[in-house]
Amino acid sequence: MKALLDTFAHAEYGKVPAKEVNEGIHEILRTLGVSGRVLAHGLGIAEAQLHRMLTKKTGFYRAQTLAPFYRVAKLVEEARQSLSEPGVKSWLNRPNPYLNNLPPILCVRSDQELGKVVAQLAAIRYGFPA
Repeated sequence: MKALLDTFAHAEYGKVPAKEVNEGIHEILRTLGVSGRVLAHGLGIAEAQLHRMLTKKTGFYRAQTLAPFYRVAKLVEEARQSLSEPGVKSWLNRPNPYLNNLPPILCVRSDQELGKVVAQLAAIRYGFPA
């Protein structure tokens, strides 16, 4: 099975088939255990846009359209390296005091926010104080 990050990573080089994007978004939703509304809110995109992306089976997406999904895929992959599967779902959906009491899934609107969340996961993985 193709790694989740690979689905969105090669968007930097051109267009990505809509079917691959569709499968990647469904895997993100399964892994996180959240609704489309929560994911759209966390990404800072319209719920209608996410729904269109979930139903589109043909065509391609450009890199700029997939940038928010690349950040979420990176977050999910980092969490999988540090936590168990149930831990991933739980940790990403619970408010975190080091992230201004926001769940990490809502902290992926920018690369800076993602950096803070990834730093927290590194602290968990390597046992550094947060």
